[in-house]
Amino acid sequence: MQFPRLLRSAALACSFVVLLSQVARAAEPEPEVVGGDWIVIGATDDRGRAPFNPDALTLRYRLDRDAAPPVVGETVTGTNGKTLTWEPAKIEDGAVLDRIAMAYVAYESADDRIVLADLQGGSVLLVNGTPYVGDVYSGGYGPMPVALKKGTNHVYVRGSRGKFKLTFAEPKGPVVLTEKDTTQPDLRIGLELDSHELAVVVANCTREWVTITECASTVNGLQSATATNRRYRIAPLGLLKVPIPIPIARRGPVSPDRPFDALTVTVVVALDGETDSPLVLATSVPLQIRPADKAWRRTFRSAIDGSVQEYAVRGSSDGDVEQVVLTVHGAGVKSLAQARSYSQRPGVLIVAATNRRKFGFDWQDWGRLDGYEALADVLQRTGAPRDRVCLTGHSMGGHGTWHFAANDPDGFAAIAPSAGWSQFDHYGGRPDQAREEPWYGADAASDTLSLIDNLAQVPTFVLHGTDDDNVPLAEAERMIAALETAGARPQHHFEKGKKHWWNGDAAPGADCVDWPGIFELFAESRIPNAPLSIKWTTVDPVVDSEHHWVRVEQPLRYGERIKIEGAWDPGAHSIYLRTQNARLLRVTFPDDGGLRAVQIDGRAIAFDGEPGAQWFRRGDPGSDAAGWTAVDGPLLGEKSATRSGPFKRAIGNRFVMIVGTAGTDTENRELLDRARYESAMWRYRGNGLAEVISDTDFAFASAREYAGRNLILFGNADTNAAWDLVFEDDAPIRARRGSMTVGRQTWERDDLAAIFVQSRRGDPHALAAAFADSGPAGSRLHQALLVFVSGVGYPDYAVFSPRALTDAKVGVLAAGWFDHRWRVQSDE
Repeated sequence: MQFPRLLRSAALACSFVVLLSQVARAAEPEPEVVGGDWIVIGATDDRGRAPFNPDALTLRYRLDRDAAPPVVGETVTGTNGKTLTWEPAKIEDGAVLDRIAMAYVAYESADDRIVLADLQGGSVLLVNGTPYVGDVYSGGYGPMPVALKKGTNHVYVRGSRGKFKLTFAEPKGPVVLTEKDTTQPDLRIGLELDSHELAVVVANCTREWVTITECASTVNGLQSATATNRRYRIAPLGLLKVPIPIPIARRGPVSPDRPFDALTVTVVVALDGETDSPLVLATSVPLQIRPADKAWRRTFRSAIDGSVQEYAVRGSSDGDVEQVVLTVHGAGVKSLAQARSYSQRPGVLIVAATNRRKFGFDWQDWGRLDGYEALADVLQRTGAPRDRVCLTGHSMGGHGTWHFAANDPDGFAAIAPSAGWSQFDHYGGRPDQAREEPWYGADAASDTLSLIDNLAQVPTFVLHGTDDDNVPLAEAERMIAALETAGARPQHHFEKGKKHWWNGDAAPGADCVDWPGIFELFAESRIPNAPLSIKWTTVDPVVDSEHHWVRVEQPLRYGERIKIEGAWDPGAHSIYLRTQNARLLRVTFPDDGGLRAVQIDGRAIAFDGEPGAQWFRRGDPGSDAAGWTAVDGPLLGEKSATRSGPFKRAIGNRFVMIVGTAGTDTENRELLDRARYESAMWRYRGNGLAEVISDTDFAFASAREYAGRNLILFGNADTNAAWDLVFEDDAPIRARRGSMTVGRQTWERDDLAAIFVQSRRGDPHALAAAFADSGPAGSRLHQALLVFVSGVGYPDYAVFSPRALTDAKVGVLAAGWFDHRWRVQSDE
């Protein structure tokens, strides 16, 4: 298909492109519903939140790009011995009905072409062996570019939530703004716009790399500063959700009699090899205008990936901000709807974070980090006191409330979970593998009940309906009983006869979240200032590294908990600690008088440091320096609370994905498919920005362009030319064509896959990670992972074969943790 080129400058072409897009929309044909003779099959294996699930369907149809397609009557037997048969699908209004594990149809195309495919209700679309991310939650997040070949195309859909529908549409150009899934702030009547960025999705509907060179917006005749200092690469058939600056200067507050026009967003794109003929894309983004006394949305730039995120705010009734209450929503609820559920109170600002998406990460992993980012933005803007911050949430957000506080007991003055569940193991369940090492240690933060001593320190109000048919009342009763056993006295209210979401006349907002007793507790609560004694457990410093006047930087053994008990004596200016699995820590004396004496694990430690704070390191057990000594601080390059595994931690610090292009055509295709899929999954699950660049892009980039950022490679040392630029020569894990090495163990096979995280070469502040393989079959094996699923943990490294899809105990060849020096722990 040939597309018209818009060979104008951004300034001249803006209005022309808007007019052209309006004409194109008016003449656009309806998307084609992909019908035909769909056949379906149910789940052959028991799957769940586990690092590796048994999966006979993936083994049969997804690992081999050229696998023979199924036919009606064909049977598949799972690892549990259950045999199912492919059957004709039930179809209604173009949708394939029923909850199925996999569906297949042969689709005929008259030409080689690229379409915008929109899969609503299905999790994965597979076309001729290439995977694409579906919209399993039917959120309307927009289509994705998909390549079709002339003749028969083998189309699979994996996983549905009751029914799915697949449509194909012709793109309006080689690169398009999808006009879906925009992240944007709101306007407030009588007030200036207080957010300066939004984000739009750009789709590359070509088989070539493209570069976004400029992003800008115009509103009410005002032009934003053009963002030219940050160029974004988009892979062939790739999507990227890019930040767009909003004009900061305005002509006074918004008023009903002087409407605020829609923003015109402009994006300038250069196709590789045609930089003298850029495309200028534009679209209109209507901003919502909210009354000043109602909830509204605000945007900010995330440090996780550089994306634009939003949160909703419900202001106080008097305009003052004496207390911030962070509220975390339930599954499928938008942050704005969550904020609207509360009434206004004097001095209380309600902040509703997003969890990155309506379903997101169950307020774990990056969902938890999103809550902290939104909270930090509000505190910075308002100057509200940190010691009065409280936390509440409903349903999935009730679980999130337990999860936040269990892993940060000095972070909140009080908490109030409503209709909340405790943890995955009790609500929905998880396979046994999730509680086995090393997987459990990588997701130990999920185990709320094991952290009950942390929770017992936090004033708590538990709210639940007695007839809740979604989250049983037993979940609330379980947590209350555990807290009371730990010595706490949580308050609670069980509303008789009410189900999951309920209301009444007890509060101006929705009673199930705006309950008066909750805010009475919040009003009287403060985070303790320098308690005389502490008792604290952290599953890992990357989850929680500080508790009042102690900071833990490194454990003795990664993957195991750290426990600290301590007390300080104001008169003697001394601190006493008892530790378990701590290696490097810092104590800060809470009094201005300074720190004079420290005793750790029964031994007095001599030091000559700053009067108020001091670092201490414990030697390795069994060594000549096994005890505690005073040190200057963490050593550069070692693991730290901000630079460590497990593997998921690499998805942070404005990470960039680097795909290998140094292999054969087959190898390069598989690597690009995998990188593009993971980038799209991050956008879908985490409303994120995951830029994919090639190894040659990275090699020729300026030294500062990617400095200080985490890098995630796809391929191996032979297929990715950036490998030796990113990983140290003596890194303990290395993938090559036909082999995989961990420590002194090497496997000579071409079907292995690995994930791992290491320190980034030459950059003491960043991580480097890899989706590594020993061949194309290994690259396709990464389809089995659930990296972006909460409740699933991967340690610092794992090497696995296709047998992992039948028996993880056999198929996982190596998995574990690197020590503080990024070497394989001695006994692993």
